[in-house]
Amino acid sequence: MDQRHDIHVVENTLLNQITGCLKGAVNSSHHQCVETLGKNLIVTARAEEPIIEAIQYQNVDEYPFYLGVQWHPERMVDQSSPFSYNIRQAFLDYIIEHDTSAIEMASTKDNGMAENLMINK
Repeated sequence: MDQRHDIHVVENTLLNQITGCLKGAVNSSHHQCVETLGKNLIVTARAEEPIIEAIQYQNVDEYPFYLGVQWHPERMVDQSSPFSYNIRQAFLDYIIEHDTSAIEMASTKDNGMAENLMINK
């Protein structure tokens, strides 16, 4: 069962830009967490504990959508939360803008359902 807890987002990070928030509530059902960051990764959100809840690649010019979160945006009760909806939208927007073949490939695998995910562009 998912538990709900608050996170604090680091200002001027990819997660902050996507959600527009510095604090929010997310779900989690994990029993493991990041202890040591890999090379060129930075923390973008922490829980109260202070468990690392989100990371990104340091150089966003090199990897513009390198975002990792410890919660499940797709399973949040409030799907309109910026920590669910905005992340999904930003990811889909990035795919549409940079690689439409991914949407086309997904569309063939799911009988066209991926087309329903496309944002009005």
